[in-house]
Amino acid sequence: MQQNGHVYLSCDKHYYSVPYTLIGCKAKIIFTSTLVKVYVRGELIATHRRDRSFGYTSVEEHLASNTLAFTKRSASYYKDRAKSVSDALLSLFDSMFAGSNGSCPPEYYYKTCDMMLRLQRSYPEDVFEEACEICLENRLFTGKRLENVLKTVQQSRHAMDSAAVPKPTDHANMRGCLQARIQSAVLHCQQADGRAQACQT
Repeated sequence: MQQNGHVYLSCDKHYYSVPYTLIGCKAKIIFTSTLVKVYVRGELIATHRRDRSFGYTSVEEHLASNTLAFTKRSASYYKDRAKSVSDALLSLFDSMFAGSNGSCPPEYYYKTCDMMLRLQRSYPEDVFEEACEICLENRLFTGKRLENVLKTVQQSRHAMDSAAVPKPTDHANMRGCLQARIQSAVLHCQQADGRAQACQT
């Protein structure tokens, strides 16, 4: 049984809850066309209606408090949190959840959302907003990609601020070096995604 208090039925790509006091025990799953039964040491510990789609079936009494809090989250929960801290992050979350087109369930993105919210607390507002906009434009929907873009934006701004040359009045010129670095980081991310997809095919 997994640390999140669920067993995984791989043929359906679905998770079913078990009593959290038995986490770590070896479980046996027996299923029919309509039911899933979980046994530990020959004793029936959980029965669920079978669900053949990706997701979680959870009984509240089975779950530890931290797992229960996670299962009560939703796309709306994360959008509300993003709205309270950053318009650009909200747009990124909107596009991320909508862009899956059903290929990934909302739960797939929850850890990504948590990481992005943590990153928001670690960077200046203007740096974070710009990085989110770049990720949105280039469809970089992972926490690690956002972190890489944030580092690139911040490093480029520091380099520009420390340069002992008069700053041009043309905003487009000011952003030239920054944009070149960002485009390089984005290209690196996209190439990494392409290699990952090639390995999966």
